[in-house]
Amino acid sequence: MKKVLFIGSSDKSKVLLNLINVVSNTGLKSLHIDGSTSSYLNHVVPDIGGKLNKIEFSGFDCALNHRTLKEAKTDGYDYVQIETDSSTFLKGASLKEFDHIYIITSFDRSDLSKTKTLVDEIIAAQEKATYLMKLIIHPYVSTHMDEDYVYDFLNNDYILRSDDFYTFEFNELDYLRAVENSHSEKVNLKKYSRGYRKTLESLIGDIEPTSSKEVASAFSKARRG
Repeated sequence: MKKVLFIGSSDKSKVLLNLINVVSNTGLKSLHIDGSTSSYLNHVVPDIGGKLNKIEFSGFDCALNHRTLKEAKTDGYDYVQIETDSSTFLKGASLKEFDHIYIITSFDRSDLSKTKTLVDEIIAAQEKATYLMKLIIHPYVSTHMDEDYVYDFLNNDYILRSDDFYTFEFNELDYLRAVENSHSEKVNLKKYSRGYRKTLESLIGDIEPTSSKEVASAFSKARRG
């Protein structure tokens, strides 16, 4: 089982739903665990009603309404991704159990500040060791800031920096498509920009849930909806 953690205080659910939609189209049994305080999935996944702990959505399973990651059942899955903006959600979990850890943030100072607090709290509760954490900037806008600026802002000696850096550039049409998906209660990559899809493809390539050939085929399925 491949287990991937996404942490940060900015909006990340829409990107991650698109990501796991592609992964599930490879045939891997996939689970998205929502450990965010906003509980985004409660508002976009149909027929939840705030009571269910797991539901199938667009070809993959979603786990939600759990207080901690330990409460979520992951047995039997090939691919599991976790999103959270709460250090409490990871109580009792070791960062060493994840194959990849990504920090998602924007360049906005508020997002960076809240993400720094989150990362510091998570690492403080862990065994004293260094952890490789790669950056995803969403939404990305061109400024004087880059990945080094973000790592410097986070300023945590236990973070191992990576040269891999994923940017989802702000695009009005991509935002429109994400809004339409949320109202249609489904996930697909129709009408997303080429830049968005290329970044998503690169990110999935880094995670390596399966072969690149199977991922390419899954992208085609996801675009057809």
